[in-house]
Amino acid sequence: MALKPIWMGLLVASLCPLFARADTIYLKNGRQIQGTNTVRQNGKVTFETTAGTMSVPESLVDRIVSGDPPIVPQKGSNSAAAELQMAPPSSSDAAPALQSILRDGAIDERALAQIEARAATGAADARARAAEAESAASRFELDRNNLGAALQHADRAVTFAPDQVPLLLNVAYLHLRRREYQPALDLLEKARHSDPDSADLEKLAGWADYGLNRLPEAVAEWKRSQQQHPDPDVARALQKAQRDLDVENSFREGRSAHFDLHYYGEAAPELARDVLRALEGDFEDISAALNYTPREPISVRRQSIRRTSRHV
Repeated sequence: MALKPIWMGLLVASLCPLFARADTIYLKNGRQIQGTNTVRQNGKVTFETTAGTMSVPESLVDRIVSGDPPIVPQKGSNSAAAELQMAPPSSSDAAPALQSILRDGAIDERALAQIEARAATGAADARARAAEAESAASRFELDRNNLGAALQHADRAVTFAPDQVPLLLNVAYLHLRRREYQPALDLLEKARHSDPDSADLEKLAGWADYGLNRLPEAVAEWKRSQQQHPDPDVARALQKAQRDLDVENSFREGRSAHFDLHYYGEAAPELARDVLRALEGDFEDISAALNYTPREPISVRRQSIRRTSRHV
């Protein structure tokens, strides 16, 4: 009996641990997918099967485990967020404050320490000057892509003026640049109490939500930001997040005794059931020919499924 190539490929895929070390992709809904050569890129998890290259939105993936070493995504994070290009929040002119703490093209830590010592007296003007100086030092380091040093100075600026929204936004922005999305979101929620209508805040909150795979929240934040202050960076991010959300919303599943069917689109459930019935029919013939029945369901992935008609 001639075996149908595509179904033979699916059965061979289920045996892949015998030929190559497989990755197990755990979805957030509790399901599992087997594949090899798994890669996380551009908000998707892509992997190989004998039936071809498949992909699933990274927002649906809980973790990935392979043989040695395992591929373990950062819990709840979206790798595509690191590729976003966002300008820093708007701020006042830092040049005057920077001149007082700059020496030979670098931050003069001694001068900065003297400014902070005067702020220790508790005088309001001294504390304000210290906050300005630390904020200027943070922007100086950011311009040189020294994110760690920039964050240290930004954190110190907040200690002198903990309720200033621009300073909180600066710290949040640096956390986002460092892919630390939850700390950024926590700071942004604190800032929201003081300035709930800030376009910069909503821009950064959308970035944090996107990094945490909170796609509906990211889309909503960026839409509000665009309504207040149109920004080309936000427009591009919003378009990408909306596209990712549409893909996630169109992800569908079906299951039979031996197959898990995953597909995108708006196919009616009865069409998916027809596909599963056809798969099960072929499964019996192939299983008998091979004298083998896989213990785990076979994962079948399609970009879409649709009914076609033939004209004779």
